[in-house]
Amino acid sequence: MFLPAFVFPLVAGAAGHLAPVWLRPEAAASHAGARRFMGRYGGIRAAFFLTSGVLPVSGVQCTGMPGLTALVWFIVLFVAWLWRD
Repeated sequence: MFLPAFVFPLVAGAAGHLAPVWLRPEAAASHAGARRFMGRYGGIRAAFFLTSGVLPVSGVQCTGMPGLTALVWFIVLFVAWLWRD
């Protein structure tokens, strides 16, 4: 419950915010656009993360699937951002 509900969103949010600065420090003008691109539909991803944190309490099987879906979604956006330029 701790990983999908807390650590996954923490890492995804930090990576979405800091990756443009770390990977392309010379392109300071495009950092806001990159963060906007990687944060697209962040509310839906957050709902998936929270769902995967709440499902274990209700006794549902495969509780990590919504969190894994949100994490894969972020990774796909991250790779698309890297290959976009």
